[in-house]
Amino acid sequence: MDPTYYSNLASAVVNLGNNYATTEQKIIDMAQGIAASASLAGMSEADMLGLSAAVTSLGIETQAGSTSMSKLIQELMTAVETGENLEEFARIANMSAEDFSKAWGDNAVTALQAFVLGLSDTARNGKSATVALTELGITETRMQRMILSLSNSGDLMNRTLATSAQGWAENTALVKEAKLRYSTTESRLTMMKNAYNNLKIAIGDALNPTLG
Repeated sequence: MDPTYYSNLASAVVNLGNNYATTEQKIIDMAQGIAASASLAGMSEADMLGLSAAVTSLGIETQAGSTSMSKLIQELMTAVETGENLEEFARIANMSAEDFSKAWGDNAVTALQAFVLGLSDTARNGKSATVALTELGITETRMQRMILSLSNSGDLMNRTLATSAQGWAENTALVKEAKLRYSTTESRLTMMKNAYNNLKIAIGDALNPTLG
């Protein structure tokens, strides 16, 4: 990504870490794991962080989560590009195939959200969520677990994506975190010591008589 946005990235991560049951390290690790497939789908860095926060907040291990999410993104992208299983993915998302393809093209994470949330109501199509996933060829246990956990988590994914976007746009969370950190007595003493050491380097032993 463009280094110009490193501060935005950090602020989004801090905002997520402060508001959900995960850690900044887990969010970053998973986001890096899904970056290749998510970038191909046109997702933003903030989207990747939001998805990562949602998955890791559910207690899913980072590597397993990133592998499963990458596969899900690839499955959806393949369906849109080839038409294979597109009708079924769209039906679960409560859309037409045309609308699902358009949603994916406009904002891939929105289509992914619709699919995952739609799984919580597959009864309208006369089948369970597990059966629906199996019929789509999604049979791997860890992948099913991640998708079903997200589906059953209510609006968690919506909230993490919104929190990430807010943190990225405002670009202030990192500064606030730093101010809190630097305001502690221990940090102030450390900074004072660093300042004194820098002063010694600058003027050498000439300061010693005054200090004495």
